[in-house]
Amino acid sequence: MIGTVVTLSRFLLDTNVCIYCLDGNPKIINYLGDIIRNPHNELILSVITEAELFSSTKVYNNPSLKAEISSFIDSTDEVKEITREIACTAGEIRAYFHQNLGKKIKLPDALIAATAIHLKATLVSNNDRDFTDALSRYETVYYNPVK
Repeated sequence: MIGTVVTLSRFLLDTNVCIYCLDGNPKIINYLGDIIRNPHNELILSVITEAELFSSTKVYNNPSLKAEISSFIDSTDEVKEITREIACTAGEIRAYFHQNLGKKIKLPDALIAATAIHLKATLVSNNDRDFTDALSRYETVYYNPVK
């Protein structure tokens, strides 16, 4: 009997998409629900996103919101750490932005883009300005579920 090869689709969520979901945005909730319902999909966060979600004073002073964020994070398939390879790619992205585009990309955004590149994951974000340029040199898909 010959087995079937199943390819996983990986989706790395940027912080803004997580915030829209936590705020109850129906379009984002439906989109993420579609991803989760497919057993061949993986929903992934970067530790950068985890840090950004907990960095608001609104969260710091609200235990129930902190618990909601923790539950959301726990519902994902993986929280990806930053490796040396991801860090180096993020540095390359920032250098490319500065040298070739004459603009800057924030380090957290470069790290998230580099994480998507290394995971071969679709980067899901509402940050077209940075991520379309950051990923254009790599075979990495960018998707904006807000548009």
